[in-house]
Amino acid sequence: MYSLINEYRGAILQTFRREYVNEYLNLLVEDPEQVRCGNYQREYRRIWRLNQMRLSAAQWRVYFERLGNLLANRGHLRRQEDRLEYLRGVLREIFQVRNGRRVLAFSACTKLFHIVFPRTPIFDSRVCEFYHWQAGDGEFERRLEGYVDFYQGVTTEYRRIRREGLLAQAIEAFRQQFDTNQLTDEKIIDFLIWSWVGIGRSMGFFNGRVALR
Repeated sequence: MYSLINEYRGAILQTFRREYVNEYLNLLVEDPEQVRCGNYQREYRRIWRLNQMRLSAAQWRVYFERLGNLLANRGHLRRQEDRLEYLRGVLREIFQVRNGRRVLAFSACTKLFHIVFPRTPIFDSRVCEFYHWQAGDGEFERRLEGYVDFYQGVTTEYRRIRREGLLAQAIEAFRQQFDTNQLTDEKIIDFLIWSWVGIGRSMGFFNGRVALR
């Protein structure tokens, strides 16, 4: 599948606007005080498409407090194990409730994590679709661990992609088109996979059916 992304890199790049890349870069702040600003929070939710989430005002407050705290203390989370444990803590605080059941807000929480650690992957339904992963069922903690395990696997896979140059052609084409070294390879991989799944659906590679719980 990676070879197809390289082959169709021209079509993939046509799906991106420079404005979106710039908007993403504007989210990458280092000062914890910036994330407490109402304008930043509104843009953050718009750019990441989080406004459709059914979170209470109190949960959004906790979400951005967690982001600010993580920015301020990121030096203490150097080990992968520590980062994953922090992510678990965020997931236990930030969730949606549907029909009386807690639903993980995993995509939103990995986006929070990515702002602080831009070499980490972002989770969404298209990444699941690309890697043919379906969320498991069961109790909240069991589902949480299933998501975290998948996230660890994607993290490892992105490292392999970089190490073996599996998307080197597409990544280089992306950098040339947008003339930027500010994006990590991991974020470009995320861009490429997200776009390719959309294109691949029309070609019969994906069916668009992913169940997230």
